[in-house]
Amino acid sequence: MASNERYYVNEYIKLKQQIDDFESRGDGESKNCHKIRALAIQHWNKMTAAQQKRLLRSTSRKELNE
Repeated sequence: MASNERYYVNEYIKLKQQIDDFESRGDGESKNCHKIRALAIQHWNKMTAAQQKRLLRSTSRKELNE
């Protein structure tokens, strides 16, 4: 089960990067971006609370360093 949970974390990170790419190109409101965003939300919901918390912390640290 642990590897399955880690799958959702890895996939969420990949999808989030794709969303960021869409938004940087100005395509944040495109149909494809909305589909990817919906899939990312599904993966987020399948993660445990601890995994979500770790992701939020690591994301906020990265944003602070930029």
